[in-house]
Amino acid sequence: MISCLVHTYNSQRYIEWCLKSLTFCDEIVIVDMYSTDRTIEIARRFTDKIFFHDYVGYVEPARAFGVSKCTYNWILIIDSDEIVPPNLSKSLRKLAMLDKYDVVLIARRNFIFGKEIIGGGWGFYQDLQPRFFKKNFVTFSDKIHSGYMISSCARIGKINSLEEAIIHFNYDSISQFFRKLDVYTDFEIASNRINVKE
Repeated sequence: MISCLVHTYNSQRYIEWCLKSLTFCDEIVIVDMYSTDRTIEIARRFTDKIFFHDYVGYVEPARAFGVSKCTYNWILIIDSDEIVPPNLSKSLRKLAMLDKYDVVLIARRNFIFGKEIIGGGWGFYQDLQPRFFKKNFVTFSDKIHSGYMISSCARIGKINSLEEAIIHFNYDSISQFFRKLDVYTDFEIASNRINVKE
C-alpha cells in the first residue's frame, strides 16, 4: 500500500534511526547520490531497493527520479535526517485504507543545533509539507527549492498535531549550516542565472 522514498548522501549519522521508523511501510526506496560514508551499508539492512542518482548538490532531481521507482500508489517522502513517530505511522496506514484524501500535508518538528525551533516559520504548526500522496497528484521540478506541485483536483488533508509531526534534525552545528547555505546559494544563483558583480 505505501512506498517510502528516502534521498541520501553521506547520511550515516541519522539514516539508521530514519529507516527504523519506516518499517511500517510496504517498501522503502533509497535514492543515493553516491555516498562515500557508511550510508549504503546501513541502508541495505532495511531494503534492497537502492538506486543511484548523480550528485547534483540538492534533492529535487533525486526525488523526481525516486518516485518513478516506487511500486505502490501511496508514497511517503522522508529525508534521511527525519524520523516518523509511531503515532504518525498509524495515522498514515489508516489514511491509506480510508482513501479520503489524495495528498496529505504533514507538520514537522525542526531541531537546529539540538534545540527545537518553535517559530519563524519553523514551528510544527507552521511547517506543513505534502509528504504523503498518491502517484500523479504531486509532481516535482528539477529546480532547487522548487517544492511540490499539487494537482488542482487533489483532495487535501492535514496532519498537524505535535504527536504526529515528522521529527527533523536539520542542522547539528553552525559550520554545517554555513556549508549548506554556501552550496544552496551557488546552485540558486546558477539556476536563476543571476549575474553577481564584485
